[in-house]
Amino acid sequence: MNRFSLLTVHWNTAELTLKFIELVMPYVIANDWQLFLLENNSNDAEKKILKEGIEKKGLHKNDSFHLVESDENLGFAGGINLIADHAFQKFPEHHFWVLNTDITIPEETMKYIHTRLELNDRLVGSLVFDETGDRLLFSGASFPLTIFGVQYSKSKKVLPNEKWDTSYCEGSSLVINNFIYKDLTSERKTLFDQKLFLYCEDLELGLKAKELGYYSELDTNLIIYHKHSQSGGGSGNFLAFYYITRNRILLAKDYLSFPVFLFYILFSIITRLVINLVLMSKRNVKVRFAIFRGIVDGILGKTGRWEGHPS
Repeated sequence: MNRFSLLTVHWNTAELTLKFIELVMPYVIANDWQLFLLENNSNDAEKKILKEGIEKKGLHKNDSFHLVESDENLGFAGGINLIADHAFQKFPEHHFWVLNTDITIPEETMKYIHTRLELNDRLVGSLVFDETGDRLLFSGASFPLTIFGVQYSKSKKVLPNEKWDTSYCEGSSLVINNFIYKDLTSERKTLFDQKLFLYCEDLELGLKAKELGYYSELDTNLIIYHKHSQSGGGSGNFLAFYYITRNRILLAKDYLSFPVFLFYILFSIITRLVINLVLMSKRNVKVRFAIFRGIVDGILGKTGRWEGHPS
């Protein structure tokens, strides 16, 4: 039986997070797992809703539930790093399952990951469908094609017990063996690269792990349904445009040859210009500005939290 510490981050989505907790806690208790939740410096109203909900469910008295609070917004990367450290200190024999709060996990996935998943020298990811189950959002990717917007194309009717290599596993459901965690943190002190703050940290992790000799794979027995980007503000929000644009440029600089990096910069400028022209007709000024700043900040090498990120 596999033993896990589940890691997730809350920021200003208390109702969503409480539904997630209600979903996973029965399995956490039954399987002798642990759930670590980071409260990532949300606004006072959201903190109040979250804490009242936790108390109402009696989780503040449950030894399997751990609420960790941060006095600053660490982003997803920094938030997971903080609670991963907490979890490893308390339960070093546990493996990690990194999760978003805006997902639904079928019972079959829960059973498989507890009893049948083989934890080897690979990061393991899930097939990610939209919340209706009608659209496959992620089935793997190959770097550098993924930063050019090219993902694997797999049929929705994938067969169980299939596995294939991928450059990274999507961070809404990512399984990390504890000895891979030890190697990564001994190499650079943290699991995720905190300079990215939000978005693309899962891709960077896959690339870094590969440098250390660990690969990534998709397991079709692991399926989740994702309310895409709801935990980060919703699909197409201006923060997603900023961080994805900037962070892909930062990763291109770190992991591509200089000529390919220059080509990617040109590609980014052209494609983002087209997106801006489309958005101009929709008068989405916030998103257009975020794209522009993402390109500029990526080229300048700016990292961490964007000053345009709301508190």
